Amino acid sequence: AGQTLGIDAVAVLGTSKSPDRFRNVVKTVSEGSSLPLILCSLNPEVLQAGLEEVKEDRPILHSATAETLERFVELSKEFKCPICLTSEDLAELRAMARKAMNEGAIILLAPITPATSLHGAFLKLVAIRRAAIEHKYRELGNPIIAFPIPEPRSEEEGWRNSVVASMLMMRYAD
Repeated sequence: AGQTLGIDAVAVLGTSKSPDRFRNVVKTVSEGSSLPLILCSLNPEVLQAGLEEVKEDRPILHSATAETLERFVELSKEFKCPICLTSEDLAELRAMARKAMNEGAIILLAPITPATSLHGAFLKLVAIRRAAIEHKYRELGNPIIAFPIPEPRSEEEGWRNSVVASMLMMRYAD
């Protein structure tokens, strides 16, 4: 709709289970970029190692599951960082959001996982926004962050990923 989009943040993916390796990568990225960071790992201990390098920058922590929610909330309070909550089940996501908000955490919703189809992603995003607006589910009114796209293996796949990202933004992904 006439808006110019650009890169607004850098996501650092913790693909290894090594906290020291993640810490070093986060340090390198933070020294090489002035953009806000999103630290991505399902392991809160790996995230904590990265957080210790950039604690004053208050990066977004991606992504707490029902099993790791308590530890993510602790990290959120300690480092004053927002956290993303992820679940395939929207009822579970809502319960997680309610619990985190009651603990005082700033949250983002991450309802789309790599296993979610494009059609399923659209349905989830619309369902979340409708529940927040029509049914007044306050915990589902938080920003939605979406990382449904694997790393492109070809130039054609990279263009496809850009189109999918644009489509998700048109359907409520922030």
